[in-house]
Amino acid sequence: MTKEQLKFLESKLNKDNGKGRTLALSTQYDLDNNVTFRNNNDFVIFDDDHELIYCIAANRQSNVKDEAPYTVITSPYEFLQYTEHNLDLDGLKEALDDLFAPMLKGDQKKIILNWAENLPVHPKNPNVGMDYYKKKAPQISQKPITSEILKSEAAAPELDHSTSYIKKITKSVNSFIAGIPAKNAAYSSVSLVNNNVSIVINSSDNLELGLTEFLAGLEGLDSVEFKPEKGETVTMTIEDKDSYNTFKEGVIKFMPTNQNETASGTFTGAVGEKTIVYTLNVKYYNKEQDKVRVNGKSYPTVQAALTDIGAGTATIALNSDISESITIPEGADITLDLAGKEFSNNGEATILNKGKLTITGAGVIDNTTHGKACLTNAMGGEVTILGGIFTRSQESGKTNSFYAIQNMGTMVIGAEGAENNIGVALEGDFSSMICNEIDTEKYTVPEGTHCKLTIYGGNFEGGLNTIKNGECGILDIKGGTFSNSVQCAVLNWNDCTINGGTFECENLPCVTNGKYINNNIAQGKLVINNGEFTSGTVNCLDTVESYPSTDISIYGGTYSSDPAAYVISGYKSVKGTDGKYTIQEATPEEKIDDVIEGVTGIEVEKDPSAENTFNITTDDGAISDSGLFDKVAAVKGVKTIVVSNGTDSVTYTEGGDLEAFKTSIDSLCPKDSASGTVTLTMTVTIQ
Repeated sequence: MTKEQLKFLESKLNKDNGKGRTLALSTQYDLDNNVTFRNNNDFVIFDDDHELIYCIAANRQSNVKDEAPYTVITSPYEFLQYTEHNLDLDGLKEALDDLFAPMLKGDQKKIILNWAENLPVHPKNPNVGMDYYKKKAPQISQKPITSEILKSEAAAPELDHSTSYIKKITKSVNSFIAGIPAKNAAYSSVSLVNNNVSIVINSSDNLELGLTEFLAGLEGLDSVEFKPEKGETVTMTIEDKDSYNTFKEGVIKFMPTNQNETASGTFTGAVGEKTIVYTLNVKYYNKEQDKVRVNGKSYPTVQAALTDIGAGTATIALNSDISESITIPEGADITLDLAGKEFSNNGEATILNKGKLTITGAGVIDNTTHGKACLTNAMGGEVTILGGIFTRSQESGKTNSFYAIQNMGTMVIGAEGAENNIGVALEGDFSSMICNEIDTEKYTVPEGTHCKLTIYGGNFEGGLNTIKNGECGILDIKGGTFSNSVQCAVLNWNDCTINGGTFECENLPCVTNGKYINNNIAQGKLVINNGEFTSGTVNCLDTVESYPSTDISIYGGTYSSDPAAYVISGYKSVKGTDGKYTIQEATPEEKIDDVIEGVTGIEVEKDPSAENTFNITTDDGAISDSGLFDKVAAVKGVKTIVVSNGTDSVTYTEGGDLEAFKTSIDSLCPKDSASGTVTLTMTVTIQ
């Protein structure tokens, strides 16, 4: 039964009847291997996300039930054979009006209701409704069951020999069916419902043995006929032993041998004029051949699926835990759904991507081999990580260590605005956890080539450094949680921008910045626009001792130590009552003061008698070359700048011709030192 079928039935027959209970008074769920759940005795729970049905019940195992009195039984939806919903008359009426209305023709509803309203509570009325429906209303006795009736039934004559024999055979075969899983490992599941035998086999090796046992249960019949749905009918006469093997071979011939292949047919056994019929449905299903699924097709390995897909586009879903090392080829566009399973390696990188790869779903990607990563993205490769936990479970220092994730192409971890249930963890202090770098000594790297890593979210914990942005690396962190207890959360050698995220290191710098001497692929450029940085008793930001880079520009964020040394002009570090420092944009007045302090070649002083007024002393007509007026005009909020020599004045208005304004200022100044010194007054209007 599929999830959709089950949800449909539950919505129709187990809905609220408006009287504080479900429409069905009770429901029975029959699964493979004669397992039955009943919601009036046990707690039955449906897990649509994983397509599992659970039953919470009392533990029936006497040896452990004192310690563990409760049990949880689990089965996949696919093993649910049928359901049985028990209704009262009101429930049946509603079902006829809702569930069955589109299917009922003519007087069918009226006939069914007439049968239902006249149905006595009596165990000896099998299929009375069907008999009524096909023919005419039977005469149903309304008498209650009495001791006289029971006595008369007990005194009834025995059935004839052939009927008794068929009952005996039926019991024998039923017993055999129930015991198959324990006797024969070739069968993964067996069920028997109303003489319908459903068998799932996972190997053809022992199929002959199982069939032999099945036929043995029919021994004593005059003859047995097998009529496959597709193929030739074969017959065995019990007395003719020579026909036995031929019959068995004929049956086996039509059994499935390929994954998910099915076959069916009927066994008809005859005793005189009496017959017994079994419908046999067989499906071939080998779990080892179904570890991976692509659009419903099964594969034993991920690599087998990739080989079949080639340079195509497909979604590969794990159906069980798997251990192998795979390569995504160039040209392929693969979505890998972990589906809650564990994907470990087999000697090499667990996943080497040369094409386009998207990883989704909950699950674990692990690597246990020294010098190999869970995920390596080659140059030219594209990877998007939307789910999963990445780890190296055997990380142990020099003898077994490497990055959990290695990027040499383009990689995005998480998605903007998403929950981003992604984790990367590395218990070790020898290798960084995530490496965004192209090793120029190992690989030939065309000039201008970069690897780019963008992180929107996730939890990143451990490693020598949590994130290493090395040669040719461009790193953009927009969110996520980063923690380290060995060296630092982010080690930057090239180009790193932090736009958000939480960075925590216990008495260690959160970010360390370095630069190789005269090396344009390791520039040591760090820009921080936002984020929260906590580093205990040490500075949040530091430089590599042997290769320091102070090319650090801070525009925002919150810090446990004062980052004022790296705050750019126009911004300031402000200590809050909690002891943390936040970066705030300076006022226009503060920005102009910073400009004045940074000007060289001319003398500029604040006029204490007038607000936003400055005195400029000069003996050179090229005052415009100082950059003073360019920087003041660029300050956000400045509306006008007026410069006067006491006799004449010039005015700049926001958005006006700044170059013409500067030329006019030069005309107010002496041509050279021989012409003397003049003091100009600069007045700035701020909105």
